[in-house]
Amino acid sequence: MAIRVMHFCPFMYYGGTERHLYNLLSRLPSEFESIVCAPTGPMTPMIESVADHMEPRLEPLRVKNLRIGQAVREVLDDIKKRLEDLRPDLVHVHISRETAFAIRKVAREIGMNCPVVLTPHVYTGSVDFLWTSLFARAVDKVIAVSDSERARLARLLPSSIRNERVVSIYNGTPLADCCIGAAASHVRSLSPEVLSSAAGEARSLEPESITIGTVGRLSKEKGTVYLLRAFSSLTGEFPNIRLVIVGGGSLREYLEQAAKSLGVADKVRFAGVMDDTSLEASQFDIFVSPSLNETLSMSIIEAMALGKPVVATRVGATHEAVVHGDTGILCKPRDPAELAQAIRALLISPETRRRMGEAGRQRAVNLFSAQRMADKTVGVYRELLASSA
Repeated sequence: MAIRVMHFCPFMYYGGTERHLYNLLSRLPSEFESIVCAPTGPMTPMIESVADHMEPRLEPLRVKNLRIGQAVREVLDDIKKRLEDLRPDLVHVHISRETAFAIRKVAREIGMNCPVVLTPHVYTGSVDFLWTSLFARAVDKVIAVSDSERARLARLLPSSIRNERVVSIYNGTPLADCCIGAAASHVRSLSPEVLSSAAGEARSLEPESITIGTVGRLSKEKGTVYLLRAFSSLTGEFPNIRLVIVGGGSLREYLEQAAKSLGVADKVRFAGVMDDTSLEASQFDIFVSPSLNETLSMSIIEAMALGKPVVATRVGATHEAVVHGDTGILCKPRDPAELAQAIRALLISPETRRRMGEAGRQRAVNLFSAQRMADKTVGVYRELLASSA
């Protein structure tokens, strides 16, 4: 009999959480049946292609809305109906801590003994860690996507549960699987150009123009405006550089105007939203992540798997992916001058770009393969299912 795992995800954008879910579902062993409860969004077709069943769902619970009785009751009733109808063996909640708490509450009310796993994925600051530590008491396992996230969260938990309640499993990318010879069917929509880049046959690092690129939502926390300012300060010395910004979001118009105001609009291309950013990123010479807040960026580990040197801000667990001076350069957030200095160090040295890109690719293979992530997650599932039997 199939092991039925129900996943709750509050978004279906082209974000890191949704890509993580796709990578996980596409690598689960055949005895697992995946049901995904999520709103409809741009990522839905991709998730549908690897899930056994999709369930549309209400908006997720939010801490700020917990006092709104009718809205909370509707969500709880929705959760109750799904649990009773679908009878999952295990529930895995992504991002929504409140939903994980609600699922455990409802499951107990209806006499279901299914383990609940929570992967928070995103933190906006210290308050999020505090809320997560409170909701973690209600679930069976919290999966942190980095060692530093696990350590910070564990410190907020009672000593009696901190060692066994939270486990760290790094995010993974199919591009790292590609490097180590994993099945090509695991890599969605990869063109020959991307495959050749991931296999180590990247194009020359000394083209006529040098492309600096970034991938992420165009929102405040991604810090893209600081990259634009850093880039504009370099164009005088390096007239052949170009900047490609991949992603969409509420700040696109603001950022386009900023590029004009900085006098670099003719050197910046906004590539928009893509369901697969690998081909675009494979053409970058330098990858930059100017984020103000991150857990463990999928875009960074994908760039590393493609053999790109990385310049990134020292936020969240970025230092666990990017080894300063080895696979890339780390700098302070919100500091365009320091960001520009780091990018300049790579612009003036093709050899440094090559060396860091190769070291980053090897680190991605060792730590950030999607199959490794899926295998470790399945290990958590099996452990919890065995203890609840």
